[in-house]
Amino acid sequence: MMRIGAVTAVIASLLFLCAGAAAPSALELSDATFERTVLASGKPFFVMFYMPWCGHCKEMLPVWHKLTTELAGEAGVAQVNLEKQTGLQWRFRRQVRGFPTMLLFRDGKFYTYSGTRDIDLLRKFVRGDWSTASVEDGAQAPVPPSWEEMDLSSKVLEVAGDFYRRLGDDYAGIWTNHRDLLLAAVSTAFSLGGIFGFAAKILIDWAIPPLPPKPRKAKQT
Repeated sequence: MMRIGAVTAVIASLLFLCAGAAAPSALELSDATFERTVLASGKPFFVMFYMPWCGHCKEMLPVWHKLTTELAGEAGVAQVNLEKQTGLQWRFRRQVRGFPTMLLFRDGKFYTYSGTRDIDLLRKFVRGDWSTASVEDGAQAPVPPSWEEMDLSSKVLEVAGDFYRRLGDDYAGIWTNHRDLLLAAVSTAFSLGGIFGFAAKILIDWAIPPLPPKPRKAKQT
């Protein structure tokens, strides 16, 4: 009986290992492999950008791995850890505004998935619903170039653009979160400016009396 039990345990362990080995897993991309694996592959690629500390990302990973099997032969399924891949983090900084973000790459463009984590919806998006993504909302656009692909003038424009966007976001945040306080501060500044300006004019007139008017010359007839 002990021998039979040992054999059963071994068989169960082997089945468990085989099941684990056969479990689907999405391809992990890096800064070095993204270009040739996704953009140069000539086939659609569905890529999830995530952070390892993100709770929603952790919930999404099992579904994403299952999607690898669901779309086998139709499209590639991959994922990018943006905490490690800083080059891709910079490249898609304007497209990835939350985690996880799923982008479908095909024919030199990307299409942003904005649905739920339902695997049927994800599969439908890859199989044709991507065409309904809104251009106006930035849901589909040409793939942005990497830093290495840009010339010097493009890099300067990108850096300047990032600076002004951050500046605009900062002021927008102040206006959104502290509108009443900001209006009160502006109103107070104008009031104090008027008061101090009027007081300064009185002091200047008192300290420096105005010059008497010049006598007019009599007209010669």
